[in-house]
Amino acid sequence: MDGELQIGNLQAVALEGAVEYIRVCDVPFLATLPGSPTAQSVIPIGCQCERLFFLGLINCGWDCGQAHWSSHHAVYPSPEHDLAIGDEIGRILLHYGDGSVDTVPLVLGFTAWWYHQWWVGREKFPIPVTEPFASRPDLMRTLREALYLHEDLDDAHRWDDPLRHFYLVYLPKYRPLDWLELVDNPARAGRPGISALTVQCTARVSHGVPLVDAHVPAVAVARSLSADDLDRSRWWPGVERLRRALYTSIGDLPDDPQPYCPPGWRGPRVEFGGGALGRMLSNIWTANLDDIDRKCFPETGEFRESRKDSPWYGGYSGIGTWAPLGIYHPGVYARSAEHIATLPLRLIDDPTRRTRFVDYCDRWLYFFRANTDPAKGPPNPPQDGGWWDPARYPKDAPPHWTFVLNAPGGGGHHGPLNDIPGTEEMAGHGSVIIARYVAWRHHGSPTEAWLTAPRTHVYDKSRWESTVDACEFIPWLIDYTGMDVIYSEGEETGWGGRVLGAGWSEPGNPKPLLPPGMHDTRDELQRRWFYANCDAYEVYPSYMCLVALQCGAKMADALGDVARAERWRAYADRIRYGMLRKLAIGDFQHREWRVSPFSVYPSFQDSLAPLFAAFYSEGLDPLLGDPQMVEVTRNTYYHQRSAPHGLAPVLGMGYGLGWMAKAALMLDEMDDAGQLLSNLATFTYDKNMAASPADQDWEQLLWLIPEGVRLGPDRMWWYRIGDLTNGANQGPPMHALEMILGVDDARPDQPRILPRIPLQVGAVAVEGFPLLIAEGGRTRRVDVNYAYERGQCFRFSSPRPVPNLQIRLGPWKLATPDLKPTVPGIGMRWVASGIEQGVPAYWVWLSFDRPVSRVVIRMASDAGALTAFIGPQEVM
Repeated sequence: MDGELQIGNLQAVALEGAVEYIRVCDVPFLATLPGSPTAQSVIPIGCQCERLFFLGLINCGWDCGQAHWSSHHAVYPSPEHDLAIGDEIGRILLHYGDGSVDTVPLVLGFTAWWYHQWWVGREKFPIPVTEPFASRPDLMRTLREALYLHEDLDDAHRWDDPLRHFYLVYLPKYRPLDWLELVDNPARAGRPGISALTVQCTARVSHGVPLVDAHVPAVAVARSLSADDLDRSRWWPGVERLRRALYTSIGDLPDDPQPYCPPGWRGPRVEFGGGALGRMLSNIWTANLDDIDRKCFPETGEFRESRKDSPWYGGYSGIGTWAPLGIYHPGVYARSAEHIATLPLRLIDDPTRRTRFVDYCDRWLYFFRANTDPAKGPPNPPQDGGWWDPARYPKDAPPHWTFVLNAPGGGGHHGPLNDIPGTEEMAGHGSVIIARYVAWRHHGSPTEAWLTAPRTHVYDKSRWESTVDACEFIPWLIDYTGMDVIYSEGEETGWGGRVLGAGWSEPGNPKPLLPPGMHDTRDELQRRWFYANCDAYEVYPSYMCLVALQCGAKMADALGDVARAERWRAYADRIRYGMLRKLAIGDFQHREWRVSPFSVYPSFQDSLAPLFAAFYSEGLDPLLGDPQMVEVTRNTYYHQRSAPHGLAPVLGMGYGLGWMAKAALMLDEMDDAGQLLSNLATFTYDKNMAASPADQDWEQLLWLIPEGVRLGPDRMWWYRIGDLTNGANQGPPMHALEMILGVDDARPDQPRILPRIPLQVGAVAVEGFPLLIAEGGRTRRVDVNYAYERGQCFRFSSPRPVPNLQIRLGPWKLATPDLKPTVPGIGMRWVASGIEQGVPAYWVWLSFDRPVSRVVIRMASDAGALTAFIGPQEVM
């Protein structure tokens, strides 16, 4: 036949476990069952062969790029689970009769590749994860030039068919071949997978089965590997080009990034100094706020976790490729209310969105109730499902938000954990309360009909009634469990824990954090025993609920509901004391927060919540924080900084680096903050998004903060993992950028601006940033502008006078307390807080005795101390 090789001497080697005849790219094989590599490590041949066709060539048992988040390999490294292009998973040794040996290294990108992270994604999302190669012919050409494997692109492979997708053609030396040996690399998890071997030879192969009338197309052997190709100098350059093509490295960072501003931009403009780093941070600010704005819908009030069709990098164990899937787009995750919902609620003035956001959340609040009345909550699922029985919901329990607002059974795949129906991921419940408080404040802190009138579309509940119901679930849960810290089900407690290794689980109990039988109903004494003996209490949910009660109390204050405000503050104090008693570990001289070994968060920065979430109730001044809580959290921060990830906890860009950057900024740890922000800009960048195909626009994805990043062992290359536009990991770094700007209106009667500008950035300019001021018992939004160049000049302007404004500037190495402003009416005081360049940092606070709409402050520094000061050019 034209274009085909007429091969009449093909034989299938009957490997151990080989039972099924198949064809892959028209090459016949006798293969093992799907997903089952041969266990045979020595394969007799016994004759001279012309060609060898190996089927499989993936790493069985560990077909991943790295370990999952929950393995905590940023904290407890497991290099055996890290697989990148250029890593060797094993070898095939060809032993000839004359004693010589060919060694075929099984190297990813040369003679081996991934399957699940490449061709079928994973079982839940069976699609190819092949971008940017699929859309970039130049990258695909680089892949095909480096990779000697033939790939079956026609057949629809099942999830369990990883060993029937690739084959390798090897041309042995012209001499008798005695036997083959499959050798594993013990330094890497998994082992090389071979499911079939077909040989071309004239003599009978040991255990060979002749394939009568077989023919193979020429294309099926067009790329063949020979002994001459095994010299590393011949094949490694192609592998290295492939690594450089897919991964981003320090040398790929732009020297002069162009400003990015999408059409229709309506958020505050921010420009950071610092050259290329500053422009990258500016683009990150703009691109991510625009993306979040587009995911928070004014017409419905929903806040979707990710954008539809946004890149999905194969989950948390990906290899750097992606598919336009947007896997989290359908979900509205309660925890992300604080992460992403608050950003557009505060930074983009949209009254409709604020109102509908609150109403949307409130409709889902009433799903969990002790009845099935459709007039009192969303429709209930069929009772025969088994997971939701209203009769089991405690009759006196207020409603609560669950893990996923719009899918109240979210997390249900982990099973019913306790005797309260639903997933009480209490960090999420607290986050939604905080976000509604933000919406209320930026709506003017109303106390009339907007807050108190019944809503027919929310079961005749007013927004205040829903606030009460949501807040009251926290005291109810404290009393119900008999604990002063918050019981929580979700990612911070690993849904009761998973088996991480031998000895963790108890016989018959797959949830080691919970006593067996936790799900059963019981009397009060038994119930309290179970809650006292479970281990589902962590800092993050406890502190988020503490802040939520503080926020609720402020809303009660505005309504004059003194009794309720006092009650909620009392329970917030109970949580505080409970955290210090039960969740702080270590001796009395050095206490820090405990972390759960079953936390899903990759590097435990959730335990820094008393720093990164305090600004909603306490503001951005670290000296106004709770001294004990700050001290324990500071110790925790220092401990985490000493972990292997250091200042690059980027497996979770929000759950790691973002939370850590917020904590560093709140502590005025300026050296750390500068490095963390530099890492944010560096590891957000993916050079392949900057070179999108002509018919596609990937530039908008270039500056979006990924869910996570896999760093190479030398930190010189990286690639994205998880879900791009994942709101829970966009939000914390965006909050960190806000903390640099330092616009603080936690107390609208005393607004503050306290920029924290690391040396790497040096300056910042802000235009149209909302600031809340107190006016007639309400709050009013004022869009302010300011520019600050460290040690040189600070300029502030506002369209209306701002009363009681305070400004903190710095840092300096030395304080000059005798220095006074040259303009009367300005208070001035020095404070020491944090570290810069390894020494204590000093800051100067300026306060104005009259409303101001324009301020210009000029300064000069000498040896790091402020030596000249000129007051406001204009005070109105």
